[in-house]
Amino acid sequence: HTLLVEGPSDLAYLKWFSGQLKLLGRTGLDYRWTLCICGGVDKVPPFASLFAANGLRLAALVDVAPGIKQRLQNATKALGEGRVLTTEAYAGRADADIEDIFDPAFYCALVNKAYDLGPAHKCDVAAIDPKERIVKQIEAHFNVLPASVATFDHYKPAGWLFDHPDEAAKLDGFDTSADAMEKLIKALNQLV
Repeated sequence: HTLLVEGPSDLAYLKWFSGQLKLLGRTGLDYRWTLCICGGVDKVPPFASLFAANGLRLAALVDVAPGIKQRLQNATKALGEGRVLTTEAYAGRADADIEDIFDPAFYCALVNKAYDLGPAHKCDVAAIDPKERIVKQIEAHFNVLPASVATFDHYKPAGWLFDHPDEAAKLDGFDTSADAMEKLIKALNQLV
C-alpha cells in the first residue's frame, strides 16, 4: 500500500501526527502504508503507471488550488475513484495545503518556534485570514521581516516537530489539529 504525497512536509506532518495520536491511544496511520513523495498532483499518473506494474495498491493525498481541476481528474482516473484524497476536504475550504488542516494557532506557534521568532517578528494568529492559505500568509509575513530573519522554508516547521516532539505537542491548537489530522488518517486507513 503506497500513499503518494506531494512533498516532504506532507510526509513529515502525517508521520509526526500519526506518532502523536498513537501515543495518545488514538488512531495513527496504518503500518501497512508506505509514504512516497511524488512532487505534486501532476506526478500522480506517472507514479501510478510505474507502480501499477508491480501490483501495488496506491492512493494519494493532494493539495487543492484554483485551476487544478483537470489535473485532479487525471490523478483520479489514474488511481481510481475514491483513491485521491484532497486536503480541502479536511481543511473545510475550497483550496488548501496540509497546513490548512491544522488549527491556525498551532501552525503560527509552530512557525514561531521553528524560527525562534521573538515578539517583534512573530506570526500572530489574529492576523491570519481563515479564507486564505495559511502558508501563503506566512510567506507574506516573512517577506516584510528584516533581512536578519531567515527566509521562510515550507519544510522547516515540519522538521522542527521531530526535534521537539514534547514541546510541539504542547503548542496552542495542538488538540484541534490532532483531531483534524485523525479524521484524515482514519480516511486514509479505510483505503488499505
